[in-house]
Amino acid sequence: MIKLTETQKEICKAKDKYIIVRACPGSGKTFTVAAKMAQLLKDWPYSYQGVAVISFTNAAWEEIEKELKKSFYTNIPIKYPHFLGTIDSFINQFIFFPYGHLVINCKSRPVLAGEPAYPWKTKKNDGFHNQFFDKISYDINGNLSKIKKIHVSLAIQSQYNYVKNMKNRLWRSGLFNQSDANYFAMKIIDNYPSIAKLIALRFPFIIIDEAQDTSEIQMKIIDAITNSQLENIMLVGDPDQAIFEWNSANPDLFNEKCNQDGWNCITMNESLRSSQKICNFTHFLTKLKEPSTSINNDKNIVNFKFNPEIWEYNPNNNDFDDELINPFLKICEENEITLTSSNIAILARSNNLIDEIILSRQDNIEISNLPSNTLDSVWIQENFTKELAKSKYLYDKSEFQKSFQLLEKTYISLLSNTPVYSDYKLSEIIRKIGYFDFKNEIFNLIKLMPKTDVSIGKWIERFNENLHKDGRFLNYIDLEIKKGYHDMAFDDLFSYNIIDNEIPYNLSTIHKVKGETFEAVLLILKKGSAGPMYRTLLTNNKKTEDHEELKNVYVGITRPRKILVLAVPSEDIDIWKQYFSKTAQTSLDNLFK
Repeated sequence: MIKLTETQKEICKAKDKYIIVRACPGSGKTFTVAAKMAQLLKDWPYSYQGVAVISFTNAAWEEIEKELKKSFYTNIPIKYPHFLGTIDSFINQFIFFPYGHLVINCKSRPVLAGEPAYPWKTKKNDGFHNQFFDKISYDINGNLSKIKKIHVSLAIQSQYNYVKNMKNRLWRSGLFNQSDANYFAMKIIDNYPSIAKLIALRFPFIIIDEAQDTSEIQMKIIDAITNSQLENIMLVGDPDQAIFEWNSANPDLFNEKCNQDGWNCITMNESLRSSQKICNFTHFLTKLKEPSTSINNDKNIVNFKFNPEIWEYNPNNNDFDDELINPFLKICEENEITLTSSNIAILARSNNLIDEIILSRQDNIEISNLPSNTLDSVWIQENFTKELAKSKYLYDKSEFQKSFQLLEKTYISLLSNTPVYSDYKLSEIIRKIGYFDFKNEIFNLIKLMPKTDVSIGKWIERFNENLHKDGRFLNYIDLEIKKGYHDMAFDDLFSYNIIDNEIPYNLSTIHKVKGETFEAVLLILKKGSAGPMYRTLLTNNKKTEDHEELKNVYVGITRPRKILVLAVPSEDIDIWKQYFSKTAQTSLDNLFK
């Protein structure tokens, strides 16, 4: 029998026009959103108006869908007139694609290029600034803005003009990245307010999950719809977990709504995930008045005896197994936690540290001779060696659907002699070739690929031999890899994107496990540029509300049920321990005031 907490019942029963839910980690936020949607769908009276439930990643809305089916027996997929998906797909489907022609002038049907549609690539003869197309867009004020780190300074007027001309040229040809689509959707809503009214009429009840991750542009679109006689809206999120500020997310927008007149603010501060000891420890990073209360139905979790620990390690040794991972796994075994990738997570702040952990296990690679961003440095931008290699790696791991999806995209890009991919272009080329002929070419291509149980260099060598013998694909495929990386294994290059059955834990970045739960977590923080930043933040007793780096730490340490270890470079151990002990003492002092 499904049981809702009292707070979850309050949310489901709330009739307010504007509702905002601040949910702590592990409070059952996804379950609550699913419960609210299931309740609305149960007696929904309209045939042409629907409920829209919007989140920020495919993983997030798919989790809601999974909960709807498992816990509330809702028929899935969610069908018309309702919507369940990402905020980007909502904006694209209901604003940008149907109404984009009102504000943009392009020669062909708009196509999304760059992530998340498909990695943006440029060719050697493309203009220099084309490489920045997917990394730059416009902010809410119409100024060019970086959406990814690049080495071009937009403060220099000449560079600004070059980039602006590049964007305008590619827009006229019909190419837009997702941030561009959001920007133009905002312009559409600004210039044609009736479109916001149509959306408010089409979806009388809108629920926005992970609302702390909205950008200024996205929130402006949401506000325009809300103010266009929208019947009900619910925002759900946790500003302490806003770890996408690098991607234009602005958690202050969520906080402002919490304090805005007319909004019913409900706080979910009960953890269905973590032990009380973990709740007490992680609370130190926030400005919340009191820790979350552990209310897991399993009292063994609520009262689990392990106190979270802070370990030190020598970042110059590159011996993560002996110094950190093996002792951590031993503690898990001593506490009767089965060593599996679903139970145990080794987390890092960045892919660079993941690379170091992977490479530290390789006897045949000299770590000191490799740059910190090794796995990103292997590939040559202008060719498709990475995509072809990864498609075969997925195939050999029995991930057939993912393999063929990637290979089809890559082959279309090679065939059409352009690095841009879109669903529209894919269907157009398949139609010209013929569906069965196209599928046959894909099967023929993958048959020519050697197994990925060899080094990447040997794989390229064998694949090139097969291509020359066959002859059908020589005009399209040009395999190449940068010098010095030929001996790297496929598992080193791609394994952390797939569950590795050979290691008894999930090795991942913090961003990739947001929303997930493990029995035990080891979070490793790296020495480097973030070191002085952490020291300054901790010395000044800053909290998650003050800086995104502390939000990242907070997300990482709120993943486990039972065991939590935070590992920091030896030179920083004292400042971390002092921070938590000082914060703990401050919390105790406040209790007895």
